[in-house]
This record gives sequence, structure tokens and C-alpha cells, in this order.
Amino acid sequence: MPTVREAIAAVDGETEASISPILEVLEREGYDVSAEAGGAFRRLDVNDLRAQLNLRQRNALKEAIVAAAIAAPPPGPSSGVVEVGASAKYETDTSSRYIREMLPSLTSRLSLGSFPAVTDLRSFLEGPLARKLPVHKRLGIIQQDVDIADYITLDEDDVKTAHALSTVVELALIGGSAGGTSEYKTAFKVALVVDMPLELAARALNLNVSQDRNVKDTSGATVQRKRPDYVCWINNALLFKGEDKASASGMQVAIKELSDKMARTWVPELLPGVSMPCMIAYAAAGTMLQFFSIRNSGKVEVRPISSLYDLSTPLGRIRALHCTFNIVRLLASYAPHAPKIPVALGSEIQSKGPRGELLRTIRFFEDFVQKRVYNFEEQHSGVNDYSLLKELYTNAALAQCPNLVRLHSSNDMDAIHLDGKTLVLHLVPQGLPQYGPPGDEASLKQAIRDVLTGIESLHAAGFVHRDIRWANVIMVPGSAPNVADKFILIDLEHAGRAESSQDCRQSPFPLATW
Repeated sequence: MPTVREAIAAVDGETEASISPILEVLEREGYDVSAEAGGAFRRLDVNDLRAQLNLRQRNALKEAIVAAAIAAPPPGPSSGVVEVGASAKYETDTSSRYIREMLPSLTSRLSLGSFPAVTDLRSFLEGPLARKLPVHKRLGIIQQDVDIADYITLDEDDVKTAHALSTVVELALIGGSAGGTSEYKTAFKVALVVDMPLELAARALNLNVSQDRNVKDTSGATVQRKRPDYVCWINNALLFKGEDKASASGMQVAIKELSDKMARTWVPELLPGVSMPCMIAYAAAGTMLQFFSIRNSGKVEVRPISSLYDLSTPLGRIRALHCTFNIVRLLASYAPHAPKIPVALGSEIQSKGPRGELLRTIRFFEDFVQKRVYNFEEQHSGVNDYSLLKELYTNAALAQCPNLVRLHSSNDMDAIHLDGKTLVLHLVPQGLPQYGPPGDEASLKQAIRDVLTGIESLHAAGFVHRDIRWANVIMVPGSAPNVADKFILIDLEHAGRAESSQDCRQSPFPLATW
């Protein structure tokens, strides 16, 4: 966990000089800026420092508090304690119990699996929770709008010990920095009312939840173009997603991207015949946020299921937060009925070397798998190179072989290319990894036949695979009960010409299966 000083210094646009006055004020208030940014720091009410810090400084401090809370969520029931106050006292945190009472199991027929009506979803999302949201402090911001009182409570006895939950609610009420416009700023505002409360509530309800956001990194433009800005999986089912735009004028673009990017909860080819549930989503643009339902039955239907909330106001934020907690109830009601999904749509698998260096990544999109091999030509020097691999993948005969992995589409100009030193491939089909032989004899025979068919095609084209093993075979389930599963030979990066003089049993390219 970062220290208080590090958390503030990490705020975009801040320097050592600009944060110095903030640190001085915190030290006068009794905070150890060299200590970890724990519960005492995360409960700091920035508005109490209005007389000592200007608006820019207060906004920077707010961002640091929220970033610290996201990076290290407040302790849950497993720890039994939570840090409170600047003196770091300890007492039991009742947040998980409070959340379970606040979010009871759904008893109605409202279920994502049955495609509830838009009107029913809206009534549910904006309807009351079983308990109001707890607020530990009497924040001055609460007095700005009397309607806020409809959503929060300060007077119940156990509010005083629901520390983690009250922290999340208070951070939402206080809000983040209002300065500047960027997708990062929008995502930051949304995280206060979506990411953080969902993470806390999911933990309290023992849900198998994973959340992720797009970042500008080595994954490249394809991720930005194909994957939602925000994704949330329950048991590997993509049930909740979102799009973020820098300014309010981008709202319609965000809504359109809800239908364009991953409007299915899983790759249908991996679960043939299994009906998909309704998906929940949000579109955020500038300070505005709205929730939607997505139904994909051949045609994608995106429908609003909430009001349009203004996240620049405390009332707008608390209403959006309220909806998020009800969304968690919807996710929890579907989780026990979700099918076993082997691969999460939009997820990434990483392979690292002995020193922790990134060797390759595989990301699953709706219609292809993106594979990135880092330092490709350096790793494969003397065996093959980019031109040879491109020749292999664009070979017309090999592209027709049903048992070899192939490029996504001849119309996909990015299907094979170099991104600096990184080899990027867009591959089909998507299938289930095989970490050993199939469990029954019929499937084993089918797998051997299919792999031999792929090898035969490679050899006929003048190539050898060089790394044949079960880990380099995937299985594509049959599209119907009477259709056999199909096995595909993948991972052609080690392939070379049949007449190559390189012995791949020897260093520096030892392949145990050669």
C-alpha cells in the first residue's frame, strides 16, 4: 500500500512542490504522511480543510484518498478489525453484516436469466434498499439537498461500526476532482459509485467477481476499440460493463458502444445451446451517468433502466451509488444459476518468464483471440522470423485446414502484424485449452485424428510444427448434440520450414517434445 505522501504525489499533474502545502496541513492535523494510506487517511473529510487548502489542493487530496481506497479496499469481516481515526484504534467492522441485511436475496421473479422488462428493472434499481446507506460523519455536503436524506442514515447504532461501507458512501458523497475533462476523469468519478461499492458488496455476499478497466498500455488500440472501458464478470460471465467518455457531448457515442463492444455475456461457440442472460451496463460522459439493460437475441437491444444522474452533485452520486447496490442484488441472484464458463470474454491470460518478464498474452474478444508475443524475433531467431510466420498463416491451403488455428479474417488488416518487437495475431477459432488427453476413448481418438490432420497439412505445405503437445491443442465443442467436438492444433510460433537445419532439441531453442 502506498504512503500518504506517495498517494498524493501520484495524482495526475501534481509535483513535489505542489503537494508540499498539502503535506504540511496533514501533518498539522496529526497525520503521519510517511505512513501507509490506511483507514484513517481514507476517512479524512477534505471539506474540513477548506480554510487551509485551496480548491485545487482539496481536489488533489480527494483523488489521493479515493485512489488509496481503490488500491486497498477497507478490511472486511475476515480481518475482524478496521483502522479508525488518526490514532489508529481498532474495533470490529460490521460492514459485511450490514450489506447482507441491506441487500437481501431477491424473492421476486426479477432475474437476469428471464429477461425482465425494462420498466421492472428501472423500478427495481431506483427502488429502496432494505436498509439505508450508512454515513458515519455528519458531512456538511448532506445539507446541500434535502433529498439526500432519502438514501442515507446517520442515526442507527451499527452505522458507527460499518466503517468500510460508510467510507465508500462518504467518498461518493464528497466526490472526486471536478477539474479537467478526460476519459480518465470520467472513469474516476464512476469508480466512486460503481467499482468501489460493487467490490465491497460482492465481497460481503461471497460473489466470485472480477472487475477491470481499459488502460493505455501495451495491449494496444484493439483493446480500446473492441473491449468495453469497464468490465465486470461473475463466475466468468460478463454481466456488467460500461463506457466512459470525456465530456457530456459523448453520451450518444458511449451508448452506441454498449451495443458495438461485447454485447454477449460469453463466447457462444464455447457453450452451444445455452441461452444468455440480460446484461447490465452504464454509459458515462463527463459528469453524466445512466444505466442500461442489453439483450442480444440476434439483434442487440440497449434500453435505459435508470434516470440520468449528474455525478457533479452529491444527490446524483448517491442515487447512482444506490442503483449500483441494487445491481449487485441482480448479479447475486443470477450467480448460482450461471453455467460453467471456461473463458471470460474480454479477459487476458499472461505468460511470464523465470525473471517475471512478459513473454506472451492472450486476450479473448467476441470473434477472435488476440495473441501478443513479446520480443518475437529475438526469441525465435534462427528458427523462424516474421516473414516466415506471415507466409505460413497466409498460406491458402493451411487456411482451409479445419484443424489448424488460422487468422481471423482476410479483411482484418491487423490479423498479423508487428507492433515494434511484439508479434500480434488475431486468431480463430476460440476453443477450450487441453492440458492433457481427453477423458474418454472416443474423444481421444477424435483428438488424435484432428491433430494428425493438422500436422499432415503443415507437412504438405513444407512446414513442421516443432512443439506438439496437449497444451497446444484446443477443443471446439460441437454445435449440436449430434455434432462431434473438433480439436485444433495451435501455437504456430515455433513452426519452421521442414528443411531447416536448426535442431530444436539443442540450446538455445530446446523443445522437449521435438
